[in-house]
Amino acid sequence: MMEPDERLPGGELAIVAAEKVEAYLLNPFHSQNSGKAQFFAIAGYSQTQPDRLTEDLKEIARTGRVTTVQPTPRGMKYVVKGIITAPNGRDYALKTVWLIDDNQEVPRFLTAYPNKK
Repeated sequence: MMEPDERLPGGELAIVAAEKVEAYLLNPFHSQNSGKAQFFAIAGYSQTQPDRLTEDLKEIARTGRVTTVQPTPRGMKYVVKGIITAPNGRDYALKTVWLIDDNQEVPRFLTAYPNKK
């Protein structure tokens, strides 16, 4: 079992699907968004330039710290904390959630949200 504060296995190969960023995180009309789009808009991210957020999420996968590991019916779920420097120039702490499917080695992005302590 992985200890907290380790790196995400395969983090350098992490996949962030475009629809997760464009249609979910940056979409203020998504029914399950829970205000995430508003947070990311304040940080300076936009639906018209989703690549910046995609790259920042991948950076957390590469450099962030695993805080939780949980088995699921599909594979292992990892919560990874990291800091991004947003387009507005400010640093934000995020929690990101990744899934490594059974018999796979590449983490897939599930969601991200502000790390409010």
